[in-house]
Amino acid sequence: MTIIYSIKSNPVDSDNRGFTLTELLVAIAIIAILAALLSVSVKSIRERGNESVCVGNLRQIGVANKLYLQDNSQTFPNGVSDKWFNDLAPYLYDSQNPLLAKQLKCPSQTASDIWYDFLGYSYNMDLSLYVKNAAPLYGKESSKILCWDGSFVHNGIWWGGWAGIPQYTPKRHNGGFNAVMLDGHVEKFKHNDMNTKNWRVYPYDYPDF
Repeated sequence: MTIIYSIKSNPVDSDNRGFTLTELLVAIAIIAILAALLSVSVKSIRERGNESVCVGNLRQIGVANKLYLQDNSQTFPNGVSDKWFNDLAPYLYDSQNPLLAKQLKCPSQTASDIWYDFLGYSYNMDLSLYVKNAAPLYGKESSKILCWDGSFVHNGIWWGGWAGIPQYTPKRHNGGFNAVMLDGHVEKFKHNDMNTKNWRVYPYDYPDF
C-alpha cells in the first residue's frame, strides 16, 4: 500500500509581518489614553486619602477643644493672640512644639494657602473674642464652625473668625473645604455655602445669641 503525503504550501502567516504605521499609531494612542486615565485615577485616590486624613485631624481638634472646655470652665481657647493651638496642645499632640504636630497640617495644603507651614487650619477667633464662654452657644453647636481648612494672618493674629470669606478659604479637596463644628462633627462645604450659612458667632451682628 502506497501512502501519499500531501504537503500544502501556506501563504506567509500574517503573524510574521510587522506592524503598519497606522497600527503603531493606534497602539500608542490607546496606551496614552490608558496612562492618562490611570493618572487621573491615582490622583483622585490620593486626594481621597488626603481628605480622610484632614477629616481625622479636624475631629481630633474638635475633641481637644471639648476637653479644653471641660478643664477651663467652658471658656474657649485663646483665638485672639495666635495661641489656640498652644492651648489645645496638651489634648492634641504629644510634643509641645506645634511645628511637629501632624494634626495641625492638612495633607492637601500648599504654601499659597497658609502663612506658616506647620498650621493648615483656622480657628474661629469669634469664640474667644465675642462669646468667650460656651454657654450662649448651647443648642447651636452643630451649626457653628470651630476650625476649617486654611489660615491667614492679620497684624500677627490668626483671624479664624472670618468664616464666610472665600479668598481666605482654599479649595483643597476637589473644590471644597472641610470644617469641624462646635459639636465635634466634620462637614465638607463648597465655597457657595459661604453665601447661605451663618457660621459666625458675633452677637452684635446676629442677635439670636
